[in-house]
Amino acid sequence: MQLSRTALRPLGAGVVAALVTAVLVTVAPAAFAAPTLTLTASSPEIEAGGTATIEWAASDDADTVIASGNGWATAGPKDLTGSEEFQATEPGTFTFTLTATDADDADNPTEQTVTVTVVEPSGDTEVTPEPVTQEGCSFTIPDVAGVGYLVEFDGELEPLEPGTYPTFIFEEETIAITAEAQEGFTLAEGATTDFTVEVGEECQLGAAELVTATPTCQAVTFTNVTDQPVAIEYGSFDAEDSDGGLTLDPGQSEKISTERAELGFFALDPSFLDELEESEDFAELPEFQFDTVSVPQNCSTESGAGAEFPTTAPAAGI
Repeated sequence: MQLSRTALRPLGAGVVAALVTAVLVTVAPAAFAAPTLTLTASSPEIEAGGTATIEWAASDDADTVIASGNGWATAGPKDLTGSEEFQATEPGTFTFTLTATDADDADNPTEQTVTVTVVEPSGDTEVTPEPVTQEGCSFTIPDVAGVGYLVEFDGELEPLEPGTYPTFIFEEETIAITAEAQEGFTLAEGATTDFTVEVGEECQLGAAELVTATPTCQAVTFTNVTDQPVAIEYGSFDAEDSDGGLTLDPGQSEKISTERAELGFFALDPSFLDELEESEDFAELPEFQFDTVSVPQNCSTESGAGAEFPTTAPAAGI
């Protein structure tokens, strides 16, 4: 209702002043409304190995949305709206909490919580193996819940943990890998379970060329053909200990004597052992070279050369 000056005039100055004062003291600033926030789970209960979708949406006046609880893959700040897939392989209760806050009214946040219960499977959960991928001289076993990967090694099937492996640790031109369902899971009908990794010559065990080995009578000259130091161990691959070892700088050569008709050697970056102890990714290990060289043992004086050559019988080869 509006009052005009004409209507107020008969009331007198004192009454008008009282009305104005009453109006002024009853008018207060409008309070900020807390942000609105919705948070839902596609299913409140799932079987181990199953998934649930967590979705949320906060109103535009929210400045931050913070996640907490043991269900989130990553707690902390989230977008105002979004969704995440939740999967657990073990039974348990998982909570998802979001707190939305307006910076203009930080003392009045909005909080929502949903709970997902993970139970033992009532039956086998269907899973589909992901393919084994190859890049250069390494291949990767994927991490798929409910799926195990096996490789044939020395005539036996051995499990492979998810991760990246160099091809040279398998002395095969073709590496055969099989996927199988783990306990409590079953493979989807028609799923691919057999995978192969093709190993080219450049990726086979010890195929790197780090040194050259030039034989002469009862001797071999090793030359480093790389741009980094190379460590060499030589002898018989069947022996417990090597005959000897040396380290060559880039371009350096060194001659060693041997009574072996067949001399085996391997060459590698000298930091190999340190990297082997520290590395968690086999694919990052340095290249190395396995090889053998035939060394003349029955030697005679070269006519006209004035040089004498050993004539001892050759030692047992490798």
